[in-house]
Amino acid sequence: MTRSKDELQAIEDALIQSILDASPEDTIAELREQGLDPDACVKLVDEMASGAVTAARRQRLVAAKARAERFKAVEGGKAGEADRAAARRTLADVRAGRGSEPMMLAARKGTGSSERDEESLADDLAELERLRREDNES
Repeated sequence: MTRSKDELQAIEDALIQSILDASPEDTIAELREQGLDPDACVKLVDEMASGAVTAARRQRLVAAKARAERFKAVEGGKAGEADRAAARRTLADVRAGRGSEPMMLAARKGTGSSERDEESLADDLAELERLRREDNES
């Protein structure tokens, strides 16, 4: 910081400290002397503090989303629809006994896989295929 910025920062710090050091009675009296309603001022400060908390939460959310996007980019992200369709075909081949590799599939309570299980398995197969392609390319 330049000297003038340091001086301004010191003045601001002193003003803030004087406000924090003032008793509630002194603060109320000073507000009334200036023709201000102390209750309205408290409400305004509460609203400003609430707005600052909301803004900070929003900023953290935006930062978290950006980190998630960077993670997806590094990890390759979610498999594309074409890869997922190929994985579903592979899964159908495995169920029909036409798979190139033996595979055992679990069933919940003996009733078979749920739609969510099937989608998750298709995603895993697509991701596995993507990783295999990347290994062959490097």
